[in-house]
Amino acid sequence: MYIMKMTHILKSAALVALGLALFSCSKKEELKEARAVAASDSYLEFASVNAPEKTLSVYSDGAWAVDVADEWISVSPTSGKGAMDIVISVADNATGGVVDLPRDGKITIQGGSRERNAVITIHQDGDTYYGVQTYTLAQIRDLEDKDVAKVAEAQAIALSKDGFIAADESGFLYVKGEGVALGDKISFNGAKNTLNEGAAFVLDEFTVIESQAAVVYPTATDITASLGSFDFAASQFVTLSASLIGTNVYVNQNVQFPLLGPLEAFELGKLDLHKVTFTGFNVGKSLLLTAVSDNGADEALIPYPLKFKVRVEDINYTTASFAEDSRIDPVNGLGYIEYVPFDLAGTDDNKKYKLDVSDKSPRVTGPWPGDYWLFYGNGAIKAGSEVRIAFEARTSATGHKFWMLEFLDGTEWRPACEVLSSSESGEEVQYTHAMNADGSTNVQADYTVKYRKNTEHAQFRFRCMANWQASGAGALAARNGGSARLTVTDVADDTYQPTIEIIKEGNGVEKDPVYAEIEVSSHLLTFNGTPNAPKTITVTSDHDFTLSSQADWLSFDVTEGLAGEATDIQVTCAPSELSELRQATIKIVSEDSEKVIDVVQSAAGQQLDPFISVTGGNRIEVVADGGTKTLRIQSNVEVSAESLSSEWLSVEKAGTKAMVEWTEFVVTYAANDLETGRSGQVRFYNEEKNLEAVVTFVQAGKEPEPLYPEGVYFQDDFDWFKDIADAAGAGDGVGTKTSDAAAPNVYTFDETGTQVFLSRFAAKGYEDLNAAAKVMYLQKYYLKFSKGKNVGGIRLPKMAFGSTPKDVVLEFDWCAQMGGTGSVDAVSMNVEVTGAGLCADSNAAVSSEYPHSQQTGEMFWQHVKIVLKGVTDDTRIEIKPKQFGATSGYYRFFLDNIKVADPAPSVDDVLWSEWWEGSAANQKASEYCVSSAKTTASFGNASITYSEGGSTVMKSDGLVFYDKIANAENPDPKHVMNLLVAMKQGYLQASGIPCRGVKKATLVYRSNSKLEGNHQVTSSVSGVTIGEMTATDVLKFDHATKKTYTITCPIEIAEGISSIDLKITNISATANIRVDGFELKVTELW
Repeated sequence: MYIMKMTHILKSAALVALGLALFSCSKKEELKEARAVAASDSYLEFASVNAPEKTLSVYSDGAWAVDVADEWISVSPTSGKGAMDIVISVADNATGGVVDLPRDGKITIQGGSRERNAVITIHQDGDTYYGVQTYTLAQIRDLEDKDVAKVAEAQAIALSKDGFIAADESGFLYVKGEGVALGDKISFNGAKNTLNEGAAFVLDEFTVIESQAAVVYPTATDITASLGSFDFAASQFVTLSASLIGTNVYVNQNVQFPLLGPLEAFELGKLDLHKVTFTGFNVGKSLLLTAVSDNGADEALIPYPLKFKVRVEDINYTTASFAEDSRIDPVNGLGYIEYVPFDLAGTDDNKKYKLDVSDKSPRVTGPWPGDYWLFYGNGAIKAGSEVRIAFEARTSATGHKFWMLEFLDGTEWRPACEVLSSSESGEEVQYTHAMNADGSTNVQADYTVKYRKNTEHAQFRFRCMANWQASGAGALAARNGGSARLTVTDVADDTYQPTIEIIKEGNGVEKDPVYAEIEVSSHLLTFNGTPNAPKTITVTSDHDFTLSSQADWLSFDVTEGLAGEATDIQVTCAPSELSELRQATIKIVSEDSEKVIDVVQSAAGQQLDPFISVTGGNRIEVVADGGTKTLRIQSNVEVSAESLSSEWLSVEKAGTKAMVEWTEFVVTYAANDLETGRSGQVRFYNEEKNLEAVVTFVQAGKEPEPLYPEGVYFQDDFDWFKDIADAAGAGDGVGTKTSDAAAPNVYTFDETGTQVFLSRFAAKGYEDLNAAAKVMYLQKYYLKFSKGKNVGGIRLPKMAFGSTPKDVVLEFDWCAQMGGTGSVDAVSMNVEVTGAGLCADSNAAVSSEYPHSQQTGEMFWQHVKIVLKGVTDDTRIEIKPKQFGATSGYYRFFLDNIKVADPAPSVDDVLWSEWWEGSAANQKASEYCVSSAKTTASFGNASITYSEGGSTVMKSDGLVFYDKIANAENPDPKHVMNLLVAMKQGYLQASGIPCRGVKKATLVYRSNSKLEGNHQVTSSVSGVTIGEMTATDVLKFDHATKKTYTITCPIEIAEGISSIDLKITNISATANIRVDGFELKVTELW
């Protein structure tokens, strides 16, 4: 202690001496002594005990002295002059052999001016859990959640994906945290938690005492017969005999346990629906596996046939149960039916959505496009299997009309039956089922599909496809009181009770889709009520094909054909006994492709009624720009045409033929100047026969206004997931400066919410750089990344920079995460450019490091702004920690307010500069601007182009700056070349000069000609005002008596203009002029 006091006395004496020396100096010397003192580092970090000393370099051109604010810091020497090294050491941060809390101090190296000192922060590590009690694992179980604790030693004896079972002499405890290996003996600290109704612990810090020591399991306790009395609060080593369904231990309908751990090693897929003995540690009401034993298939768990009951007395669901979990259970097999709504937060402003049971049938009020009924079978389907789905459904008259039945084949949703198309709503809608307008008649589904791929579970979905009421009354503004339900017409008939059954099991050999080229000789067959004879069609395909029809009044002499052979098929139509026309289709199937031929037959005993048909469908989509479309009309009568939307559609006939022949009409459509689309109709008709066919033209609106302001390529404040974050209960870690703010994982927090978020995330064009680790989290309203050893990052969407390289500015806000004790993660940020471009700060693909400036206990946003050079459409931008890919440590961070934009100019920035030094004699300016030798410079690397008029060309005589090249020694190349602008309206025009945000600028250039009657500056851009030009005499470089002129021209630019052109015209009728050294400099900004 005496030595320490003497050191401080010496320091004080040194400072006094320094002050006297400064006082006694002359004024000139005093100014010299007052220059800044600098140090090689501003932050030094030391270990808690036995810390080695560190050397710091001091830079100064005068005397300096060191002031030490804390007694535990020592410095030698404590004064000096000029550049020198000093040595810094610290005392152990411990009391009685026990490490204290971390501590910070500082030293100040002072010269002649207090404002120019060098201040160095000294940080010494310590125990952030100083004073926290050490507990056994059994004692931790009795703590309250969030109570902090230390554990002296425990061993990791079983691992899960995000934690491990710790064991000590007192028992076992599940610890949630990463980075610990199986067998590691560790000391650790953190906080008590509850998981699956059992005691658990959240890891903060750990130290490995012994790596991967041998693991010995105790004798397992069989809890199969004692589940009702078993204490799940404490983790124990147990064995349980039950059944396996997917990744759940299935005891009965009401008792199921999820499995934890890296399950891949146990090959559970082979044990699905088997009786299994499970061994492992219970984590509350879940099980962390260490071993499994197969006891054979469980016959009670055969998943198919899967059958449900609706609209019967003994249904096994209620309004309460259906409303709570959206599901109904089967009466046979394993699976469920679930109603899955899409994006409720954005579509249910009226709060109309609800689930209930009506007439003993599951019903949803307020269905909406994107919603679907999910029929789920909890058993695998082999490739090649044929599977039947059957049910009945209906909507109310105010419910939605168009629905699509699909099945999941491998990972692809495929239609389960024929896809139809309708333009009734004004837009083309694809669907498989149209609900009846009366709101009381059911539609029936009974289809068999064939699987190409092995599929983990049978899944069919009946999905709402369009916002259009079944009654035809139009679209809805939001979810309403309309309904959709699963029901049956005849309760005594099981045919349409919801069912999934395997009709034929496949061999499991997967097959990729094969698409055939099918050609048919006719797309329409017509028959009289009493047909005269069969009709022949010719079918050709590059694969074998089959032919069929569901109409029992059609028959064929051939029902199949070979690949590559034209096959003639006679189609026989039975006489009709109906009093009205009937229609059918013939389906030709070749591999995974099909072609449909329409068949029309007139009423009994009648000739075929006259008809008019439009080939290619009755709905045509066209772009916003005007144009023409040729239509082919098939008819057996004379056809006329007219536009029903004459304000923008017109039609002309190109000729007419009769007896089921084709006629061409040309429809002309005007450009649409509105952003909203529009529809109109053209009518093809025969007045005498009272026939018509109407074609609806749907024209797109003009391109909408850009997503971002001009000059901004991308920006995002993440408000697009505000509704999701609110619904998920996301916290505001940075705003509240807390380490434990709720952070829902975007991949797992909620099935529907996760789907909506990831759908929006992908639609934005983002990519999670570590999606496999699932370490992206929601905050209010920004993102959080990383967990344990898994470090996250983000790739920004593709941006339309163009094909010409340009410079842009990337900006974003970020904050490092803080641990429970206030310690801030040692994370720093990088930007990486892939494809074209470099980071300007490093002149490399990866930027310089951007560290945080947060101290212990601090959380606040820090702004990064970086120039990216030479980016194009091929460029992708990544934001991630420098530590991305690290396997140890904590590198968590928050991200918000991303923006990529053109560089914003400042006052005195040069927008355009040109010296013709890269040109060749007699070269035109337009040729020069595309040559590799050009020396044009512009703000943000904007592309400047030149055009010229008259005989305006380059000259190499240096006339603007020199009389002759020979008169100058070692001439500057940029002063040798100049541009001759020809007399009588010869001109140079520079286009594409950037000026976004610029209010005023000044154009300056050199010329050999006076201003009067020679020079004129103009711009074709509206909003650009050219001020009064002036000329100033300037001596030439090589002759004191010869002069040239500096031309100055002020320019004002209206707000919102991003680029301009400038035209320098020679208005003299008698003389050419020379120009060089153009510079357009910013003088004022908006």
